[in-house]
Amino acid sequence: MELMQALRRLADVDDEWDDKGRRFQQARSRLSDVATLETRRGEQRSRQEELAARRRRLHDLELELEGLQERARQVEADLYGGGVLAPRELENLRRDGESLKRRMDQLEDQALELMEQVEMLGASVEEGAAELASFERDWSEETASVREEYTTLRSRLEELKAERDMLRAAIPRRELALYDELRRSKGGRPLAPMVDRVCQICRVSVPTHKATIAEGGGDTVATCEGCGRILYLA
Repeated sequence: MELMQALRRLADVDDEWDDKGRRFQQARSRLSDVATLETRRGEQRSRQEELAARRRRLHDLELELEGLQERARQVEADLYGGGVLAPRELENLRRDGESLKRRMDQLEDQALELMEQVEMLGASVEEGAAELASFERDWSEETASVREEYTTLRSRLEELKAERDMLRAAIPRRELALYDELRRSKGGRPLAPMVDRVCQICRVSVPTHKATIAEGGGDTVATCEGCGRILYLA
């Protein structure tokens, strides 16, 4: 392969390497980024845990209320059953009954409030579960697509690297160093096409001796007087 052919091919390979390398990094980043998914899962777990906590609290209240209701029935039976006749004992029973009633009223209010909260949280958990399932399906489909792209890009990059190494080994050291420097300093465009002895990038006319070199396709290169890029015959 002639020197200019090798340089032009290397430029094409480097351009593709940069493009696919950038896309490869993006795909790898997307595959490793599960923060959004974990956040949504965490939010759903929090809703479920809150619902479970409210249900436990409601269950405890109902058990306590049942116990107080049983005690209240016993107090009422003692108060009106005729077995207790002493005024002091009757007064104590009456006070116990009133105290139990107040406490039961408080628990019933709390239980009603908790029942409303449990109902609302239950609906929120169901809605959250549906949304999470939908998000996980979409995420899984997108991830599968990205993983396929990642695999394809990795394979292509390996091919490009092998060709790139081969091309660089075939190009003389001086011309390769010039190419690398121009690629760094010229925004990734080290070569310039020449048409009718005019550089097509900066539009500067190419001197005859340099045009002859660019046209000849030999073992040396010529650079543009204007932009400094390596010239080739387009």
